[in-house]
Amino acid sequence: MKKINFERLNIRFDRNEIAGSLGDLGTFIVFLVGVVTISGMNPSPILVFSGIFNIFNGFVFGLPMAIQPMKAIGIIAISNKLPSATIIAAGFLMGLIILVLSMTRVISKLNNYVPNCVVRGIQLGLGLIFLKTGADLIMTTGNWSGYDSYLTALLAAVAGFLLINNKKIPAALIIFGIGILLMLPNFKSSISLDLYSPIISIPDMGSFLSASYLMVIPQLPLTILNSLIATAALVKDYYPKQAEKANIDKIGFSMGLMNLFTMPFGAMPMCHGAGGLAAQHRFGARTGGSVVFLGIAKLLLGLFLGGSVLLFSRSFPVSILGTMIIFGGFELSTHIKDVTAHKDVIVMLLVAGISFSVNIAFGFLAGMILSYYWKFNGHDYIKKEIHG
Repeated sequence: MKKINFERLNIRFDRNEIAGSLGDLGTFIVFLVGVVTISGMNPSPILVFSGIFNIFNGFVFGLPMAIQPMKAIGIIAISNKLPSATIIAAGFLMGLIILVLSMTRVISKLNNYVPNCVVRGIQLGLGLIFLKTGADLIMTTGNWSGYDSYLTALLAAVAGFLLINNKKIPAALIIFGIGILLMLPNFKSSISLDLYSPIISIPDMGSFLSASYLMVIPQLPLTILNSLIATAALVKDYYPKQAEKANIDKIGFSMGLMNLFTMPFGAMPMCHGAGGLAAQHRFGARTGGSVVFLGIAKLLLGLFLGGSVLLFSRSFPVSILGTMIIFGGFELSTHIKDVTAHKDVIVMLLVAGISFSVNIAFGFLAGMILSYYWKFNGHDYIKKEIHG
């Protein structure tokens, strides 16, 4: 039997890859608990199929390509207490749209006309959103001290900053380990075997109709801008040798396939994301081994311990989750160093400000309008900035 050449596939398993795999768990756990508790989704298929595609993407791309919940869909579902059938329908529609756009190369053609300063503005805006999300989570504890408190977040942040560049003692393992140690004395439930039995369920037409205007319309611009354009740009920054292997069309194809395949089984709508990639990279991930490891862990937990994992997730300190999300936000916000021209900085800050305060789609539109207004009015600042 032929051995797998992990080096050629850019797959490595070591403590830094394992630590990096934990970098994006904060957002995943928050949305997992939310859609299961509020919308009645089954945690097992969410874990199983996100795990399968973590493994798949790790081997296909050879990169720590994050798999995240589709945030707009998740937030709308949780805040409006929408049923699982509507969430599943939204994921199916998103998968179909992204698959078609990727196969026809519509998104890559659009990307050719997006200036670099606009992309950096999106990334900076996303970084600010992550910082606020993490801070908001920490503030929900409402406690100055205790196992889940402002003090816990501060101690975790100090440990993270002290160890963030330490190759021997990975920061994410320490922060996550602190969370486990603090949680265990307060974990009142028992761990029990919960074997996953796949059930195929197709939403009715009413669910597809509701999903199309309640979820798909708000999610689509976020997916194109964050999960595709911003993620492809980040791959070029971090892993230029792998950029063609993980170009925007291939990332989109993977995302579309992932959702079309998993939605009938009741999984949560999933996407790739610049924030998740940045967080995993920040905590040490450099190869596909990080997400393969994470995928195997999710798969095993979903197959055998789905219900217990949910109870475990509910007990994990949100102050620790918030701290990990903040670190991802800092990492994402650092990719602005190549924007130096005065007008580029103005565009970038405009995009970031509107993305943070309103939404990413409006920030993108504002940046594109200002960029091309200056371009067609005799300014040459943009001529070298087209991102493609």
